[in-house]
Parts: sequence; C-alpha cells; structure tokens
Amino acid sequence: MRPRTEQFVRDIADSAAKLGLVLFLRANPYALETARTLAQRLHRPAAQVEAALQDLADAGVVQLSSAGGGAVLYTYAADGPHARAIEELAEAYHGPERGAILAAVLERSAARQEVELVELRRLSDLKTRFISVVSHELRTPATVVKGSLATLRARPDLPPEERDEVLSAAQAHCDRLILLIEDVLAAAGADTGRGQRLQMAPVRAFDLVAEALEELGDASAAHGLVSDVAEDAGVVRADRGKVTRMLGHLLHNAIKFSPDGGAVRVTARRANGEVLFSVEDEGVGLDPEEAERVFERFYQVDSSETRWAGGVGLGLFLARRTVEAHGGRIWVETQRPRGLQVLFTLPSAPAPASP
Repeated sequence: MRPRTEQFVRDIADSAAKLGLVLFLRANPYALETARTLAQRLHRPAAQVEAALQDLADAGVVQLSSAGGGAVLYTYAADGPHARAIEELAEAYHGPERGAILAAVLERSAARQEVELVELRRLSDLKTRFISVVSHELRTPATVVKGSLATLRARPDLPPEERDEVLSAAQAHCDRLILLIEDVLAAAGADTGRGQRLQMAPVRAFDLVAEALEELGDASAAHGLVSDVAEDAGVVRADRGKVTRMLGHLLHNAIKFSPDGGAVRVTARRANGEVLFSVEDEGVGLDPEEAERVFERFYQVDSSETRWAGGVGLGLFLARRTVEAHGGRIWVETQRPRGLQVLFTLPSAPAPASP
C-alpha cells in the first residue's frame, strides 16, 4: 500500500464499518443518507454505523446536515482533508491490494478489541474491588450504630455519662457513613463526566487551614498537630467548602496513617504566583513507586503496615479532582520508613476587598 493509504487505514478507516462507509459514500458522492439507510445498505447494526459515522464526521470524511424532525443526513465530503487519500484507497481496494487493505483493517480492529478487552477487565476488577471495600466500610459503622441502639434499648436506666458516650459513638459513625456516601457519589460524578460545580471566591490560605483544623476537632488528640501558616500566607480563588473539606481529608489521613502518634504539620506559603499547601506526617510512609498510584480510584497500599487503617481509597482521587478543577497541581513526596508529605498548589488571587 502507498504510505498515504496505509496511514488513512490506520488512523481513520480502522474498522470494517468505517471502510465500508468510506467506499460507499465515495462511490455515491451526491447521496444524502441517514444512518439507518446506510446500515441497511452495508448490512451492519445501526448503532455500529452511527458510531462509525460520528468518527468519520469528526475526521472530516463525511458532512452532516439536518433533514428536519431530528433526522441527520450524511454525505461524502468531496473537498475534505482526506479526499486524496480516499481516492488512492478506492483505487487500491479495487485492484490487487484489496487483500492487504482488508488485512490491515482486521489487524487494527483486533488491536482495538484487545485494548477494549483489557479495559473491560480493568473495569470489572474495579467494580469487584469497589463492592468489596465499600461493603466492608459500610458494615463497620452500621454495626456500631446498631450496637449503640441495642444498648440504649436494653438499658433505659443507663447513667447519663455512659448514655452520652454511646450516643457520641453512634453519631461519629453516622458521620462516617455520610462522608463515605458523599465520596462515592462524588466518584460517580467523575465517571459520568460531570465537572465539579465550584462556587469560587477569594479566600485566605490561613482561613482555609484554620477551618479545616477546627472541623477536625479532637481527632488529633494523640498527635502533635502543628500549623505553620501565617495570616499573610496568600489568597487563592477557591470553593471554600470543597477545599476545606479536602484539607480535612488530608489531615485525617495523616493522623490515620500515623498510629504511633508523632507530628502532623500543615503549611501554606506563596510560591511563583501560587499558594503551596502541604500536609506532612511521621507515619508509615509510602514506597516511591506508589507515589502516583495513590491518586487512582479505590487504590489502597497493599501493606501490613497500612491495611488495618481501612478506607475506600477515594480520598486522594477526589483531592486530585478538586485541585485540578481549581487549576492547581497535587503530588506526594515520601521516603520510607517514615513519613509522607502531600503537596498541592492553588493559583493566587487578589486579596478580598475589605468590608
């Protein structure tokens, strides 16, 4: 095959449906056809032909026009960017190179199907992992809430102090359930391609960190929580609620993966037109080769040092999504055997006007 024909088959007419459509429309350059009639002419499923036509339209091989009533008509783009390559393809196809063209198309189709099969297996594994992890994470707080209710029902004369402890435990695990459900819904939003709705406004980095620490409450009682953020650490344009919640997730993770206590430090400072935030702990750390994988959905470090900590593996996945929606970057730095630092940037903004 000529190089131009080979490239066209490889990049555009890479399936039997696309090849058939290109050759038919080129042979009938003035025909206006619907996807349904083209599917009937080529004896192929309508959905397959519609998908192929969309790809060919994106490549400039066919043109679209409206026939009214929502119908779409397709015709050959005789002056399109690939007209010369299509002429060479048609000439070769009706000559001795027909077998080579069909073999190239079949090879491309097989390669694409192999990629799709690998992706289907990955999605199947992801679904299995999701069901396993989430069911486990739901069971634990549900068991505590059920046990708390059973205790209150069996012991109506429980002293006030003990009653408060039981209610506090139930409330804490209800909050955990709500956060888990919110995380799963946010991850589902990423699957459907829905962008995050951000309510952007200038906010001081100092206030974001202070609010995240306040919401953390006494969860860090066993740790030395250190905030190294000055009031003039910079201003960012951000969705205050989403960034505060993300910071809370990062701080909670730092505490969770530091079972022996130690310092948890949060910082923020100006850096090259951005504000650089970091959350650093003295916990079990992370192997360097896992530094990128921790941002994958449902990824959990497979280590006896961390498996006990639980979680569904969505925290850093959602953190990256939030940071990137703000136009920032996020990454981790680690050095075993101890400590992990999560860093992210948000673009700087002018200071909010004084009231």
